[in-house]
This record gives sequence, C-alpha cells and structure tokens, in this order.
Amino acid sequence: MKWPKIGPNDSLALRDFADFLKSCAEAMPHVKGLSILNDSEENHKLLRKLPDWTVHKWSRITVEELDACAEYPTFERFAAFVQKEAPIACNPIASLFSFSSRTLDDKLPKRAKALSTNAQGKDHTSKTSESLSVSKPKLPCLVCKEELHGIAKCPVFASKSMGVKKALIHQNRLCFGCLRKGHMIKDCRTKHICGVCSCRHPTCLHEEKERQSENAANRVLTPAKGEPSQGVHKALSHALVHHASATSSIVPVFLSSDKEPQKEILTYALLDTQSDSTFVLESFVRELNVLTLPLQL
Repeated sequence: MKWPKIGPNDSLALRDFADFLKSCAEAMPHVKGLSILNDSEENHKLLRKLPDWTVHKWSRITVEELDACAEYPTFERFAAFVQKEAPIACNPIASLFSFSSRTLDDKLPKRAKALSTNAQGKDHTSKTSESLSVSKPKLPCLVCKEELHGIAKCPVFASKSMGVKKALIHQNRLCFGCLRKGHMIKDCRTKHICGVCSCRHPTCLHEEKERQSENAANRVLTPAKGEPSQGVHKALSHALVHHASATSSIVPVFLSSDKEPQKEILTYALLDTQSDSTFVLESFVRELNVLTLPLQL
C-alpha cells in the first residue's frame, strides 16, 4: 500500500516493483495470509502503482483469462507479467526510455552553447536561484495571528476549553497529534510530546484530558448510594471496556456458589474485554457442587 506510484518512463522503478512482486509470489506457499493477493480487488490496488501503458496490457490478459476459464488471473500470473515487462522497459536499445535519452543527448550541445555565450544571464540565474532558496516565512497562528509562534504554542488557544479547541481543530482540518494541516492523527509521524505527562499529544491538549480521567476515576471509586457493590462493579466494567478495549488482564478471584457462599476457591480469572461470556473449569464446578446443563456454543 505504501509503494509509490511508478512514472510512465521510470523503468528502474518498474524493475524494483517487479522484483518485489516476485519475492511476494515466492513467499505465498509459506505465508498463507498472502493468498489474499489473488483477489481481484487486491490486484486493482497493485495496478494503481503501475504506469497506464502497463495497465492497458494487463487488461488484455485479464479479458483473455476470463474468456478462457472464467477466472481472474492469479497473483503469480500478475507477478510474472510485470517481470516480463520490466526488462523490456529497461532495454538500453529498443525501449522507450532509450529513445527519450537520445533525444535529450541531442539537445545538450545547443543548451551548452547557449549557456556559454550568455555569462550575464548565468549570473542572473544564479542570483534568482539564491533568492528562491531563502526559506519562506512561517504562517501566522490561526488563533491570534501572531507570526512568532504556531497554534501549538499559542497562549490564547491553550486558555480555551477543550470543546472550543476541538472545534477549531476540526474547522481548520488540523492533526490532533501535531496541530498541522495535510494529514490525520493516524498518519502523523511528528506527534508532539506533552510537557506534562510525556504522552504523544500537544501540551495544550493535556489539561482537559487529565480532568476527564480524574472524573472517570472518581466515578469508579464513588459508587451509587444504596447499591455499593453493584455500582462499583458496573463502573469498573465500563472503565475497563472504555480504556482497555482489545486487551486482557489476569486477577486473583474467589469462586463460590449461592448454596454454599462460605465455601470459596482461590484461583485466577482472565478478564477479556473482547468476550461477552463467562467460562469456568469443570473441576471447579464439581468441587462447588453446582448443577450444570449442557450448552452448545
């Protein structure tokens, strides 16, 4: 998915992509998950990386395969096709790349002559390039319009409530990890480190999140009146699912039955937030004298 788009005349990049596809095809018998590459949708994703002229050739092969056996070509067939086209594109004599290189070589003497007869123009060009190489001024802050800092270090933005901050971030399409435009937080590679908790988020977004975690902890530790045990249980379950989804933990527990609550068995329980059922060993059931019924899952 991260492979860059191959240009129409970039034969070397096509060769690298062909070698990569060959290595994937050779790994398919050993890595069963790679069999998904035989799917037509996955093949379409790979075709988006290739030049248009290559896609047209593969489309003809696809139609012929569908007409012959009514099945989409396999990934191994696709890798072999790219392996065949890459050497043709890299051929130094008969490839399109070689013709474009010759045309460029024919133009080089005229360009050299023109540059040698105009030294003043050369000096002007160098001055122009130097002026363009100067770094562009930074964009002003989106909140206070100050040019000395960005929105991440803006004191006016930091003083606002979290609701206002999120509204400004969504309105300006900023990343929650670095407060810049052009990408989302899941694709952010330059996430800020909070100066308070050292987590991966801007410092200006720390205070409200900390308060929310404290409020959640207070709700867990302070059960509702009249139902202390049940309230704590529900709050702990909610906090566990909310903050630690897709995780598990092992805790010691006492097992007992309704008929003999004084008889307890100490064991360990696996708290899996991805499960909606409870399981127990048969040995514990027999030891607690609990009646059971067969159940098909």
